[in-house]
Amino acid sequence: MIDGAPVLFGLAPEVEPVTIGGAPVEDKDGQLDLLPDASRKFIERELGNYDGASVRLQKSKSDSNVVIYGQEGVHSSFLVPTKDSDPAFITEVTRALEPPRTNIPEGVTADEWDRRVDLIREAAGLEHDLEEQDARDFLKGRVASVDAVDIAAFRRDVREQRLDHLVDALDAHLRAKVEGARRARRYLRLVAPKGWLQRTFNSLTDAELLRVLGRLERRDYKRGDLKDHILGRIKDDHRREQLSLQFAQQPPNEGHGLRLADFAPEDDIDDDTAQREQFGISTGDLMKFAEALREQPAPVINVHVDGRKGGKVRKTPVRGDDGLIQYVDEEELDG
Repeated sequence: MIDGAPVLFGLAPEVEPVTIGGAPVEDKDGQLDLLPDASRKFIERELGNYDGASVRLQKSKSDSNVVIYGQEGVHSSFLVPTKDSDPAFITEVTRALEPPRTNIPEGVTADEWDRRVDLIREAAGLEHDLEEQDARDFLKGRVASVDAVDIAAFRRDVREQRLDHLVDALDAHLRAKVEGARRARRYLRLVAPKGWLQRTFNSLTDAELLRVLGRLERRDYKRGDLKDHILGRIKDDHRREQLSLQFAQQPPNEGHGLRLADFAPEDDIDDDTAQREQFGISTGDLMKFAEALREQPAPVINVHVDGRKGGKVRKTPVRGDDGLIQYVDEEELDG
């Protein structure tokens, strides 16, 4: 007895088994302690595809090689970053754990959803809105079966995307008008063809136009500017007045936009820097280049003169299909 506690001989202390996601881990190189959270979560996600699996970790330079075993042998093998790995590798694994989108319907893969979104965006960029037959013609060759597509839903989604494009295009137009080209260059701009912009704007219903105005207002445009530059596009006086009244009665949406000015002061940006950002060369650069040219010596121009020897020359006029002389062929005669 030592201090009243019994001494047990020949029995080793019980050690908790090492696991990841409930699966036992064989770790001879001490890799488990070096794994960042992203690597552990990535391994757990892969383990979810197999039942009764186990894991072996093995050092591979600055990374860790992971082998997942099952009852029938090796299921998969891959690398994960350790805390000593390239930070870009850790970022790559972290992003792989993030869902690509939050609005993907259940039962639809990310790749299927991306292809659907790309089709909708492509259709929304066409010159005109799609009627039902137009939509079917557009989808031919782009989907496995046109009959399996809900054409009405597809056309609604294309219309909504068309409105998204319109808001972005009007935003670029407004920002240059209201804030000036210098500030507008600091924002991503969607520049739409003039015909597309005009046709899409003219096709807006009153409800759609009020939605567009509300979305632009949330980007911190003043109602007066929206009235002048957006509602001012409406040629019908009665409709313009009615929509102006309805817009004035909507609750204000100002102050909710995120502006780059909140993060980057512009007072220290001179005109030369702004011009260089837009055109790749500033007025100052051009002046320096012109000054350097003036300091260069005048170039020497070599002129080669081919003189004739004073002999006889036969001149033959060459006429075109219209009978007019195009040029004169000269041939020097011997003697």
